Amino acid sequence: MSIESIRNILIRAATDEQFRKGFFEDKYNTISKYNLTEEEKKCLYELTPERLEDAAIKEANKLKHVRDIRI
Repeated sequence: MSIESIRNILIRAATDEQFRKGFFEDKYNTISKYNLTEEEKKCLYELTPERLEDAAIKEANKLKHVRDIRI
């Protein structure tokens, strides 16, 4: 299992328009370069643009709260 690979794919899909387009047009070939288990691949195959956007918004909100913390 490679959580780091999954994370990298999701971050890249959320931030790189060309990668995101290729990912949603042909997930199989896009993720074939990564060392993923069948379960991880299945999760990525089921990912929709809406779910990716929701996850990206949640992560951005988390980062916003971190930036608001003053030491």
